[in-house]
Amino acid sequence: MSTNYRIRKPYVLASLPRPFNPETGKFFVGEVFGHQLDQPRKKRTELIAAIDGESVNLYDIASSSLITSHPISPEQSFSCAPISLRMRLAKPHGTVRYTYAATRASTSAKGKPKQRITVFKDSVDANGKATSESLFVTVPSASPIILLETSTVLASVPNSRFDGNLVAVCKNGHILCFSPEDLTLRWQQSGNSLSQDEVTKFSALSIEHAAVVPAGDVIDGLFEGNSDIVSSAFSRTVTKDQKARADVVIFVACVTRGDASERLLCALAVNPTATDADATVPALVRLHMASLPDPEKLPASADRQFRLHVPSGSLTMLSGDYIYVYDVSRALPQIAAAMYREAATSILRLTNHSIIAASATDVAVCNPSFGSVQALMSLDMTTLKKPLKGEIQRFDMLANFKKLDLVVGLVGSLLVALPVEQPRFGAKKRQAEGLLIDSIGRGGPRDPLKKRARTGEETADIFTAPLPGTMTAEYMAEMRGAMDSADKALASGDLAAFDRLLAPCFGLTVGADGSWDLECKEKETYPLVDRRWVLYALSRAFALDEPSVENAANGEEERLPELRVALPTSNLIMYLTMAGHFTLRNLRAAFRESLENVDVPDAHLARGSVLRLVELDPTMDLLHSYLVSNKLAAVELLTAILVILRSLGFVPEEPNSTKSLEANSSSSEATAPATKATAAHSRSPNTNIDISMELDQLERELQTTEYYLSDETSIRARALTVAFAKLAAQSAPATVTALRATLQPHEVLSLIYVLRGELVRGAWTTRYQGQGDTMCVSDNDQEAGGVDADPDADIDANAAPDGSITLIADLLSRCIDAVGMLGWMVHDSLSVAAPSPSPNQTLELGDFLSALKLEVSAALQGLEECVVLEGLVGGAVRHARGIARAAQIEEKRAVERGGLRKASSVVEVGSGAAGEAAMLPLGSSWADIEPGWKVGKGGEIMQRTHRELEHLLSKGTRTYSLEKLLF
Repeated sequence: MSTNYRIRKPYVLASLPRPFNPETGKFFVGEVFGHQLDQPRKKRTELIAAIDGESVNLYDIASSSLITSHPISPEQSFSCAPISLRMRLAKPHGTVRYTYAATRASTSAKGKPKQRITVFKDSVDANGKATSESLFVTVPSASPIILLETSTVLASVPNSRFDGNLVAVCKNGHILCFSPEDLTLRWQQSGNSLSQDEVTKFSALSIEHAAVVPAGDVIDGLFEGNSDIVSSAFSRTVTKDQKARADVVIFVACVTRGDASERLLCALAVNPTATDADATVPALVRLHMASLPDPEKLPASADRQFRLHVPSGSLTMLSGDYIYVYDVSRALPQIAAAMYREAATSILRLTNHSIIAASATDVAVCNPSFGSVQALMSLDMTTLKKPLKGEIQRFDMLANFKKLDLVVGLVGSLLVALPVEQPRFGAKKRQAEGLLIDSIGRGGPRDPLKKRARTGEETADIFTAPLPGTMTAEYMAEMRGAMDSADKALASGDLAAFDRLLAPCFGLTVGADGSWDLECKEKETYPLVDRRWVLYALSRAFALDEPSVENAANGEEERLPELRVALPTSNLIMYLTMAGHFTLRNLRAAFRESLENVDVPDAHLARGSVLRLVELDPTMDLLHSYLVSNKLAAVELLTAILVILRSLGFVPEEPNSTKSLEANSSSSEATAPATKATAAHSRSPNTNIDISMELDQLERELQTTEYYLSDETSIRARALTVAFAKLAAQSAPATVTALRATLQPHEVLSLIYVLRGELVRGAWTTRYQGQGDTMCVSDNDQEAGGVDADPDADIDANAAPDGSITLIADLLSRCIDAVGMLGWMVHDSLSVAAPSPSPNQTLELGDFLSALKLEVSAALQGLEECVVLEGLVGGAVRHARGIARAAQIEEKRAVERGGLRKASSVVEVGSGAAGEAAMLPLGSSWADIEPGWKVGKGGEIMQRTHRELEHLLSKGTRTYSLEKLLF
């Protein structure tokens, strides 16, 4: 069941007397507390109201009645809310009530306002006799008092005297402490003392919000249970009981340092043993001081209203139309949430997650963490009080009474009660609130000024050029004109002008030498391009040779159109490849008219694309960029893999191939130029042109061989890795179909052989339990180069990634499915060529399948042994990782709290019997530690009690338990 707040119609509790001066008079409303022995004070269902020049009245909320009233002189006005305490004295003394108020006289003898604190003491003895007396004292500070608070915890119930502290906080940071019984000044401290430890002194200080809270609440809320911060602040003369009963003054102050101003959150602990007689003992000890970050675009002069909620460690601020929630439990406070509430004038914290906000027209219960509105009710002030002429009515919320489900506020001179029913489960127990499910479908309104706020510069940047795919008449006419200009430059043979005209169309710049800026760009960094320009570039950079009509007329088999390079020296091919536009889909769209009447399979076009890239760049750098940058289908990937494997010598050349690819291996690459050079000298060229062409070809092959020999990272190996990874990402049916359409059976078997070699080289067939001996590898495989001949070679030096076994297994399965059962039976006599160093050696198909079965079985057995080892040492490894993770979390929390963490010591376990006994035995099980939290009813996250934790520990097993290992 989701949380359901209900807001009822407000009603009037009491009508306050009008101030002596209605134009300048104000109302101040405070809370009433009750005290018990060694317990924090508790809020009573009463309120105390102070009216300038009139009186101090005490009201009971439940009965809406006046309890007592204390008149004041007409010239006195209040500077802050009063406070009242009711205590039951030890028998037979009855009860006593202390009411404190801070007033200022309108004039004094010296012409300055005179400030004083007054205490009203009402006593009722055991016989019911009531006595009343009052006492006031002049405050030695001209700054107005903004807070009056008493001690939150009493050491003992007084018999006839109130033993505690009365703390007064002034606007300028001056803090005074009085005796609550006779108002004797005990100590005082100026606001300048706050900047004694600062590098830059405060030139001005103004307190905007203040509160006095118990030290225990501060430890749990602000310091997250770290009691050392409070206990270490006092001297050794302060006892443990005095530290537990200490009060903490927390305030938000606006300070000025030089020309800059900022807001600080300060926490000062009140020293229980401080007096003015002993100046060596500091009266206030600074516990925490941190700067509050200002929200963006919030003026420094904007009005701010603060509400501090110590149990949740949060500070709520209302400024303008926004509610900001600060997380002050961190070493550096941060804005945890911000929520828009239009024309909000007052806020009040209901729970750890909910805030009630009021405006002139409505009241809403909000959850700033998720930006949701839990309940909303329209508010009509005219039904409560008819406004006077020119009067602006507002609902100022003052206090929340959870037991009564009431929020009490002030509307003009009326005390108004607003019933806010919080969610309940059953008859009494409250339901969990603050859950995400409670905010789904209840999002609050957004700031209308921020919905589509765009500056002029952003608009200009977005719409300076048409977006790709624009179909306006002006854009189409401009594009056709640019294409016609490029065709004219191409027809005249001016390739440089052609490149200069096309570069702006792709968002690229042209260098001084005419080259495009392509070196340092990746696919994601290229600007968006209209696809029509991509198709135009493909149709100009490449061409399709038409089928031979003469051969078709003579009855010969008609050849398919072949893709050829039309502009080999242009920048277009490099750009199309690196920007990810060189795909089969774009090729078919670019040559739609040429391929309309001819059925050209994808494998044929893919083969032509890959071969043309290899012809343009024999080093295969361009092919590597093609594989990395383009979204390729399985047919394109398989074609590229086949070309790379042929260049490496793993797949034999086609029988009808008149021209092989570039040098195959390092040995053949080194000997090929010399062989062809000898052949060139042995024959007699007919013309000088033939000699020049032959020499140019030999020079290119020599440069390619030198590049392969100097490339340590092997560009072909990197390209093959990318192709295999992308092929494994394709769906299995599409890959099997592409294998059958693209590769011949002997090529598929060669691909299987390559994957077998990767299975062995990746050490997947190596035993985990042994001395590194390799399992189930035949002598033929070792001679064929499938395994390193050196048994002592360091396999871990170039260990394969853990996920490579999945890739190899998937590709092997797809290759076997591509051949099919019928294919294995039809081609049972097929021989498989083995790679170098034995290029002439062949393996029969039966031996080939037997070796494959042995290697797969060895890999499977290795994985099973790995699982066994994981079961043996997995507990110890998880235990070690858990300790390391817990240490990191502890260190992070210590840093966030601003404390120092002692470095953990490392214990080495020695050798021998004693050392082995101290080690964690194999087979031990690690019992997970039960967390200190639990999930209650309704999904509420609750902290376990000490009793529950002890019960869980008694039910659980020991942390380590030795188990018998059976093999």
